[in-house]
Amino acid sequence: MDHLDRRELPDWIPGTAGEDVMTVHKVCDGRPVCGAIGEVAEWRRAISCSACLTTG
Repeated sequence: MDHLDRRELPDWIPGTAGEDVMTVHKVCDGRPVCGAIGEVAEWRRAISCSACLTTG
């Protein structure tokens, strides 16, 4: 019964890269999936990067 309560977690976290704090990327292994550069900061917001949304 408890298998119904479990949710599969994604292998990425939402985050921003560099000075652009408006675009939220999928971050995997500390890097944005789309290849954006800059210091990554974790965010609890919906992904807004179109390249990240179409990649994996």
